[in-house]
Amino acid sequence: MNADELQHALGGIVLEAGYLERMLRATFCALIGSKYAVVAASQMMAHPMIEDCKHIAKVHTKIAETDRRALIAVLETCGKVNARRNRVIHDTWATRPGDVMVTLQSQRNSHEVKVAGRQSTSCANWPTTSLLQPTS
Repeated sequence: MNADELQHALGGIVLEAGYLERMLRATFCALIGSKYAVVAASQMMAHPMIEDCKHIAKVHTKIAETDRRALIAVLETCGKVNARRNRVIHDTWATRPGDVMVTLQSQRNSHEVKVAGRQSTSCANWPTTSLLQPTS
């Protein structure tokens, strides 16, 4: 994978993550049910918005129980996808000889760095949507 392919793949992830955030803002506003909710939502990042939506959904009195469970399940998936997006976007990426892609992942409040490597192939064989699939 060359730098142009990586930039193209990361650009796709950024676009999809932007769409996810727009849908989360709409969900947050619908759950709040106030014309002022958009003001609060406009200042929120994805993770807090997901968590707030889950908490609101759990106590919302006008959501049927089956719909509540489905919404919470979707929000859980959004949380996993958002965490994966953060790793892909914010980790340090490097290529090594032999078509090996290496990522360096750090954690907040830690000096440890996790190194992960995998065989690199063309981005044509590596769809950007697979990068955002939640991992078990």
